[in-house]
Amino acid sequence: MRKIRRWGVWLLLIIPLALNAQQRAEKLLNVPLPEHWQEEDAMFQQLLPVDDHWWTVFQDATLDSLIHVAVRQNPSVLTALNRIANLRSQRRLLSGFVIGCRVEPPTD
Repeated sequence: MRKIRRWGVWLLLIIPLALNAQQRAEKLLNVPLPEHWQEEDAMFQQLLPVDDHWWTVFQDATLDSLIHVAVRQNPSVLTALNRIANLRSQRRLLSGFVIGCRVEPPTD
């Protein structure tokens, strides 16, 4: 009986909230856009990327070589995510073998 009462209370709380959220979405979708839409505002301007070779300003061969080595040896984020996914799948596979293996004592 308590479970039914608890479910009833939850439904009475959730249904009005869902109906209210639906009404707000319809109100926002019916608002027309301004007739003179302009994208020249500072908020809508696209920023150009910064120069990727900023360290060349120092004209230091050691710094250039260090950054070249770091870029070459640093794996990308996608490669790192793939390695993590592979290691997790190997861990699941090995844990399945460990859990699934049963060593029965010999019955003599």
